[in-house]
Amino acid sequence: MPNPFLNRSETDRHVHSYAESDRCPRGDRFAERHRFAARGAPIGQRGGCEDGRARERVPRAQAAGDLRAHELSAGRRRRAEGEDRRAAFAAESRSRVERVRARARRAAARRRRHEASVGRVHGHRSRRAAAPPRDHRHRADRHRDERRRRVHRTRGLRKQLQRRHRQRRGQHLVDRRADLRAHADLSEARAGCDGGRRRGGTGDAAAALKRSARATRSPPFAIHRGLVMITTEAWVLYAGPEQTKKHEPVPGELRRETFQFADLEDDEALVEPLYGSWEANLDHALSRNPVDICRQRGEEKIVLGNGALVRVVDRGRGAKWPEIGEICMVMPFGKRDQYGFAELVYAYDAPGTIGVMARRTKIRADNLVPVPKGSRHSLLQWATYGRYFTAWDNWKVASKCWRAQLPDVDPADYLVFGWGGGTTLAELQLAKREGFRVAMTASGDKRLADIEKLGITPVDRRRFPHLAYDEARYRSDPDYQANYRASESAFAEIIGELSGGRGVAIFLDNLGGALYRATMRVVGRTGIVATVGWKTGMRLWNLRATECINRRLHIHTHAWRYDDSEAIRDFQESSDWVGPEPTEIYGFDDVPALASDYVTGKIKTYFPLYQVNPV
Repeated sequence: MPNPFLNRSETDRHVHSYAESDRCPRGDRFAERHRFAARGAPIGQRGGCEDGRARERVPRAQAAGDLRAHELSAGRRRRAEGEDRRAAFAAESRSRVERVRARARRAAARRRRHEASVGRVHGHRSRRAAAPPRDHRHRADRHRDERRRRVHRTRGLRKQLQRRHRQRRGQHLVDRRADLRAHADLSEARAGCDGGRRRGGTGDAAAALKRSARATRSPPFAIHRGLVMITTEAWVLYAGPEQTKKHEPVPGELRRETFQFADLEDDEALVEPLYGSWEANLDHALSRNPVDICRQRGEEKIVLGNGALVRVVDRGRGAKWPEIGEICMVMPFGKRDQYGFAELVYAYDAPGTIGVMARRTKIRADNLVPVPKGSRHSLLQWATYGRYFTAWDNWKVASKCWRAQLPDVDPADYLVFGWGGGTTLAELQLAKREGFRVAMTASGDKRLADIEKLGITPVDRRRFPHLAYDEARYRSDPDYQANYRASESAFAEIIGELSGGRGVAIFLDNLGGALYRATMRVVGRTGIVATVGWKTGMRLWNLRATECINRRLHIHTHAWRYDDSEAIRDFQESSDWVGPEPTEIYGFDDVPALASDYVTGKIKTYFPLYQVNPV
């Protein structure tokens, strides 16, 4: 077939392109005509033919004009067809909508006939009511108004239910707490007790409490602004003036007053503190050092105290344990991290928590660990648990770190030494169990005797009275410098004798501050400085090169891991690793005196306690 584009003009090529394209239907007479024209075949007036008959030729220009006219008519035809399709679709849509509306009308008619047949129209027995007038507004407007009506109706029902819940909750508390025993009527609960001091286990006292819980008394709570408020008596610390760098913080004082707090949440328990332990964080809070804890929490006043034995009085609906009447130890966890360690301490820097310096308080139920039933240790001994739990955690880390460097040596040749304190005393008992030499300082004859009874070498602190280091005075005062050097030499000589010249293997330093220089002077190579606190100062200075060359490690821990609480309690019970029964117990009225004696050093025991409620 000859190439149709040879010796052809642009018009010929255009005609040929259209005739050969898909836009040209083969049954179209006009298209067939121009298809033959494009191929050079003779074209007649009635269309192209291939029968060989002679036909007159249509000029090429005329063929091109006819093609353009045909394209215009085809476009108009396509637009008309599109309009027809759209009209058909709209008609079908209207028909569908009419069918839906017809079904809805038939359903409404059936419903009205059914209601009329049973004689109930809108929930009331009456004659058939007239149909409400039809709402001719747009469907979106009707739906919007209906949503608004539903929201208002739901809010009204919710408020009504909340009011009813508060009323029923208040009545429930009245009925439930009306039979709680009074504080003064504890004759049966004191079975097995002598003057408020428990001599045996805790099971009899708990059973007696349950038997005596039927003595009626007005419940200690009130309703304030629709909320049930529990009222109690407590020692309260108020926020101090704003601290500045130019002025020293103003120490706070405890005030005894009536204190109210909100009713129990589902995971909380209402408790009565029995014996409270005076911890170092109480002294930090009262001295407002390093911070004003009230201002840090953003509260006007707080109730302190996070170490105590408590009796469970009530519990929230979601708390399944401990049992009512059970005596428990308070775990001071206000906020825990993902590993179970304390980030915020209950009744110290944890906002919204209420301490145990109150006749009654509330605490999360999972922060209560029951005292072993039938324990051979007295409640006064168990009241010292806070320092022992802290010592267990710190020693576990310090001991493993020391053995990581010297795994093959005999600990009997190495000294564990500590500055005096209840936590240090408990930790040295653990070190003695592992075979270390142990020694501890004390400044009173009674304390020195108590230390020696436990098998710990006592070191009289009065043999080096000027060991507190003050850099400014050391540089400016020659007499002070001479006295300090003499005390430091005496202290180093004693450590050399006790350690066989090796220095201290593990130094338990919970004081820091002015004694830190003397501490670092006697720590030996591969030695460890372990601490759980900063009683006399928290800003310390180290020469890193010296510490690296001597391979000395610094262990810092705080409280203990929450998941270890019951394990530590069980270890105490099974191994008799508990504190001695304290002989100095302050009353609830004497709590401010206890705070003062703790600061001035008048307390002779390492475990100062105060009693809040009778046992």
